Amino acid sequence: MIRAMSNKYTNDNEIKIVKRILEKSGIDCISDVILKSDKIKTDVDVFGIYKNVIVLIECVGTEAFGPKLKKSASDFKLIIGEFDKLKNKISIDHKIFYKRNNLGLNSQNKVFQKLLISFNKKAREDIDESHFNLSEKEKIHIWTEEEMYYYNKVSDCAYDHCKYEILSHLKVNPESIDGEEKPGPLIYLAYGKKIVNNLFLLNLIVPVRLLLNRSSIKRLRDASTEKGYQRLLDKKKLKKMRNYLLKETIPTYPNNIICALNRQTTIKGKPISEFKLHKEEKSKTPDIKRDTNEKLFIVELPNTYDIFEIIDGQHRLFSYAQTKYHLFEKIKKEEIEEVKKCDEKIEELSKEADLTVTAIYSADEGWGAPGKLFFDINTTQTKIIPEDVIDLMEKFYPDDPVVSANKLLKKLNKNDFLTNKIKTKFWQKEKIKRTSLIRYSGLKEVFKKSSKTYRIFNKAYKKQKKIKDYDDFCFILINNFLRSLSNLVKDRQKKKFAKIINDLNLKNYYFCSAVFIGALIRFLRHFISEKDKEFDIPNGINQVLVKELRSNIENKKLQKLFYDGLKPIANRYKFTKEEFKQNGWASNRWTEIEAALFYTVRDQGKFSDFGDEALILKKHRL
Repeated sequence: MIRAMSNKYTNDNEIKIVKRILEKSGIDCISDVILKSDKIKTDVDVFGIYKNVIVLIECVGTEAFGPKLKKSASDFKLIIGEFDKLKNKISIDHKIFYKRNNLGLNSQNKVFQKLLISFNKKAREDIDESHFNLSEKEKIHIWTEEEMYYYNKVSDCAYDHCKYEILSHLKVNPESIDGEEKPGPLIYLAYGKKIVNNLFLLNLIVPVRLLLNRSSIKRLRDASTEKGYQRLLDKKKLKKMRNYLLKETIPTYPNNIICALNRQTTIKGKPISEFKLHKEEKSKTPDIKRDTNEKLFIVELPNTYDIFEIIDGQHRLFSYAQTKYHLFEKIKKEEIEEVKKCDEKIEELSKEADLTVTAIYSADEGWGAPGKLFFDINTTQTKIIPEDVIDLMEKFYPDDPVVSANKLLKKLNKNDFLTNKIKTKFWQKEKIKRTSLIRYSGLKEVFKKSSKTYRIFNKAYKKQKKIKDYDDFCFILINNFLRSLSNLVKDRQKKKFAKIINDLNLKNYYFCSAVFIGALIRFLRHFISEKDKEFDIPNGINQVLVKELRSNIENKKLQKLFYDGLKPIANRYKFTKEEFKQNGWASNRWTEIEAALFYTVRDQGKFSDFGDEALILKKHRL
């Protein structure tokens, strides 16, 4: 399984990972195909094929991305131009592969797809506009570590059905594929309503096979789409659902799948004929009022890989794709034959079963926006992980205080003291969790207009004239406040400083733990509160800020405003785990730590009028 990958991967390891993903996805492949003659010398890291679709893959390895992209563009042209020579080379060096794919390799309708893959963690950051322009011009698709992690996860759960998602991502039209399995009828009768113009709510009975082959899943963690919202598939959940299908007498699901229809879908309404009853039935049945807006609809679906965009029910659907356990899962030898039979049973079910689908067709982004529907369904009924909730809120509720807090943390993660210390990717470990800082330390209160914290920050913001945006002002203030204390700690504990600021999980030190950073952000309120009678920092801020935002990220003059108040903290605490325990603190003691810092400044610093004691919870007041 792919973990968080480093840029130390050799080209060989990259190739093995790529091959495994393609093989699980149902795309046959080989590696290191060399094309060599007197005038030509080039190679293909991974050569993939599905029917007549040929995927040429180059892995960046340790080379710089920009030059590699330019070189690959010319190499891909050369390989496609000399494909007959390459094909002959494959027939000699990879005889079994050639025999398996003879029809596709010799097809007159070959479809070539070019893919450049980089496992370097900084690859996506290093890709600039010129790279995108070149890749678009040369029709080269770019995958980075994030796409590789993503497709590894999907292929590990959806197996050979993952190829349809890959083909859709590579913009392959199913009509261009030789002998592609027909998806069945593309005209369906549906029952439902026309809500308003260009917005329909319909119910259809759809074969599982069509849904598996022609559905798209816009996942939140797929770096290739900015409109993603779905969760990754859960392998354990799929296994439980596979067992459900194998054991049930009637192997189906009574609840419906919710999806959005491709906008190329054509919908034509047909009036419902009057409901007729026999005489004996009429005597037992009260009058039935028919809603004139209810109709039967003729739904004509486009022949694409993304007919249905699954909003809710992806696990129910992909439980019918659990057909490759005997190939890719760890199984005892004595159990292989039994597992094969189970795989075959699931395969048969996927061909025979139907699912009830509630489909939304919307010509524009409104009530029927799939991502918003997913968010509303899964935050009011089924819980999704907190990090996904925060990122989805940024997409659909941009004015929420949680969203502003999330954006601030992302800025802190890219600048100065907290650079790369905050968890922003779902696969990252040993990072400070955004959910903790936003929801529990009170960071969202900085942006919640009804809170005391917001009023304190907003008054300080209004006293200065240099920074026009409130969110930018909060970022500058918090970043420099944290840097100020960090500098004081560095001066006092030079030898241990690197260990202190790089321990993000409270293993030996707590300075950069979520609970302490959160407590520090709470503690900042006391310095900028109007109730503070010691430092008068709000009036000093305007004098030290400059208009250019970038120049304020590390503003030494601003940091000095906090020095005297923070010295007692740096002098008293060693920030060790033992000290943390001795103080009786725990990972959820944000307010208790804030109080300890507050009274440290008042007592040890002899600043008896520091801050605002009313901000300290009563149970922590001295």
